[in-house]
Amino acid sequence: MRKLKIGVLGSGDIATRVSNTLRHVEEIELYAVASRTYAHARDFGEKFGYCKIYETYDEVLDDPDVDLVYVGLHHTQHYEYAKKCLDKRKPTLLEKPFTINHYQTQALLREFKENGVFLCEALWTRFIPMRRRIEEIVSKGMIGEPRMIDVNMMFRICDNPRMTELEKGGGALLDLGVYALNFASMFFGNEVEEMTSLSTFWKTGADEQEAVLMKYPNHRIAVCKISMLGGGSAKGIIYGTAGRIEVDNVMNLDHALVYNAEGEVMEELSKEKENAGYESGYMYEFLACRQAIQNNMLECGEMPHEETRFLMEQYDRLRATW
Repeated sequence: MRKLKIGVLGSGDIATRVSNTLRHVEEIELYAVASRTYAHARDFGEKFGYCKIYETYDEVLDDPDVDLVYVGLHHTQHYEYAKKCLDKRKPTLLEKPFTINHYQTQALLREFKENGVFLCEALWTRFIPMRRRIEEIVSKGMIGEPRMIDVNMMFRICDNPRMTELEKGGGALLDLGVYALNFASMFFGNEVEEMTSLSTFWKTGADEQEAVLMKYPNHRIAVCKISMLGGGSAKGIIYGTAGRIEVDNVMNLDHALVYNAEGEVMEELSKEKENAGYESGYMYEFLACRQAIQNNMLECGEMPHEETRFLMEQYDRLRATW
């Protein structure tokens, strides 16, 4: 299979981390980029070795050689530029959260599918190989029957205006909470029987922290604690009747310990053990998109449209109650 030529919209922090990873991946070509200004795009493109540096986002979409458009813009812009990608019939990878609400999400998923164009949410955690290893350990019964998930996403990022300004889609949920609820969804599924929550708010009205409690079939409960005020924790624990799995980083899944009921370590999982060529988790979502596109698929199995739809509906349901 030939290299996948990537067209990137944006040159911010997430696009920087993605590009820094992809330039080391031989199956991917950093082909085209555009930013808010040509100066930003030029500096960014030259730093990472992009073949084409454009003045506008539309020029990236008009380039016939771009195989996949990665929308690394703020999520308030996702819907607008995904629609433009659809108009150009460009396969699209949208950074998380997919859109600003589930109404936009439903529209995009429907329209891309009806037009036979590939679309995926870049929720990178879903694509990391260690996810499968954790699933295997749970399915083999190493920790018994899984009964509870306890996950934290707590960092002090409230000093960033994008987190607190409502017109920018601010709030802890759509930034940090995305990972917490995704962790619960990955390992407990989407059959949520009950969901309740508590939240406090920044002076602008943006949610600053929340606790989300979900009940699932088979006597399972997930507790998600989310805060942009501080804490420095991104830990997830899956508790079973005969042990537990402690994941240090629920975003990157880079290290985990498996304990038995006596608190003894049965197995250690690490990115070095799982994949010696591991750069960062961002490479896997692009490799999955490459595989899907070349197989004429409209979505990735690691992050199917139904998962995106379910999570966006959860975010909206929580915000509606608040």
